[in-house]
Amino acid sequence: MPLIEIGHFVLNSGKESEFKLIADEFIRDNLDGLVYLIRHAVGPYGAVYGVPRGGCLLANTLEQHSSRELLSTILVVDDVLTTGGSMKRAREYNAGRCEFIIGAVVFARGPCPAWITPLFQLPSSLFLKE
Repeated sequence: MPLIEIGHFVLNSGKESEFKLIADEFIRDNLDGLVYLIRHAVGPYGAVYGVPRGGCLLANTLEQHSSRELLSTILVVDDVLTTGGSMKRAREYNAGRCEFIIGAVVFARGPCPAWITPLFQLPSSLFLKE
């Protein structure tokens, strides 16, 4: 299966796009490497929350590397960020559970808030138009 499909798509965010990232298989095939990159990009954390569906496999694997000494920090992860809405809702959901929330996504196809670290950022010329 390709990582990128070209066509006309309505994304989970409700936005329309001429391409879609199909990250599931890419993440499964590269899980150990992606987890390594995320861990080194964001630093230590105490717990992990995976945004359903795309972030769940990442979260399950990243949880093995959490530090019980840092329960005040939750790492929120997802596969693809488009508008950031799912990550924002996940951050709000976890806000009362900890002192600090950090985020990471594998692919960002839109601008990322400062609290989210993208592993791969698409060029701004490909960002969705309002």
